[in-house]
Amino acid sequence: MIIEYVLGFCAKKLCLLCARARTLISPFVSSLFSRCPRLGQIDQPRWDDLPTDCLVNVLEKVGMRSLLLDVPFVCKSWYRASLHPLCWQRLIFVDTETKMDLETHRLWRYHSEIEAEIDIQSDRLCFESLISRFVSQYQIDDSCFSDTAFITSVVNRSRGHATFLRLPGFCPEAALKYVGDVCHELKGLSLPRRLLLCSSSIVKELIGKCKHLELLSLGGSHNLEEILLQFSMGCCRNFLNINVPAVLMNRQGAMKIPYLIPNVSFLSSYNLEEILAQIRIHCKHFCRLNMSGALIKREDVMAIVNLLPHIKYLILRKAYIDRDDLLTLLRGCTELVLLDARDCSGFDEGDVEISVLASRIGKFSCEGSKCVDDPLLWLRTNISI
Repeated sequence: MIIEYVLGFCAKKLCLLCARARTLISPFVSSLFSRCPRLGQIDQPRWDDLPTDCLVNVLEKVGMRSLLLDVPFVCKSWYRASLHPLCWQRLIFVDTETKMDLETHRLWRYHSEIEAEIDIQSDRLCFESLISRFVSQYQIDDSCFSDTAFITSVVNRSRGHATFLRLPGFCPEAALKYVGDVCHELKGLSLPRRLLLCSSSIVKELIGKCKHLELLSLGGSHNLEEILLQFSMGCCRNFLNINVPAVLMNRQGAMKIPYLIPNVSFLSSYNLEEILAQIRIHCKHFCRLNMSGALIKREDVMAIVNLLPHIKYLILRKAYIDRDDLLTLLRGCTELVLLDARDCSGFDEGDVEISVLASRIGKFSCEGSKCVDDPLLWLRTNISI
């Protein structure tokens, strides 16, 4: 897996270099050949001479952004190779630099982008930047171009063979429904919390159609805009009349909002049990759940224990989970191979009982976890503004 990661990284940089070098060098080479006719008689390696299957094998590792914005402009053969559906198995619409944990990377069977920690603001900026460059690069009239059109056009390139998908938090419902209709071979799926809040019924339908799903990443760190969205949905009476855009524009005023939150009960706006029930029924190969940065309540723990008792990999990094709930989780999920509970709140990293129960797990990490009893305090200190 490490070799694959390095190859993918190198291939991505190569595409960028080739695209830029070709732009700069081509005029110079043409001029040189025109001045020295004999040079033109020497057989030179050509871009078109690279076998298509070799190109596809490399290009499927460079990432969606490079496939859209760099590879097609290197040469015609690279453009043709980039249209092969194998190049579009990993559709990561929100792609940021991620830190690879070398110690545990061999245990992970999937690419790190699917579980990168991205808040809602970074999500939006990254997606808007991608669309802006795409529209500019292909000289498209942006007045006739929509988020739905972009997402569906990229999904179509996989011809139904996409295996990994990370959707942006602002994914339109029409695009989400389309994904559910065509992406039936998904093994890894990453869904921002905003989609879980606004399109919960469609999300359940999508998961129900993913018979091969093995990995699900839910949510991410809590963000002020997302919390205000829940307020505007009627989850907290004191905030029903709040002007969300105006609050977000005033950073100084926005910083006061977390301290006006009366409790954390409104954060149960999406039902984890309903999602896991779909997985239990339809996804027979499911083994890995990521809930990093989430507020994990008692009912969430019971849903995992009752519906996913055979889960192998569980990632709870930077989440809030009460000590007793973590003990319940350790007693109920006896087949865990890896449990990542680093930098969590709700229990102490040196807890002896937790260490004893977790000793049977091949890879257990809880470094940096602290015993913060109040989940509201955890929310206020971890919310991004």
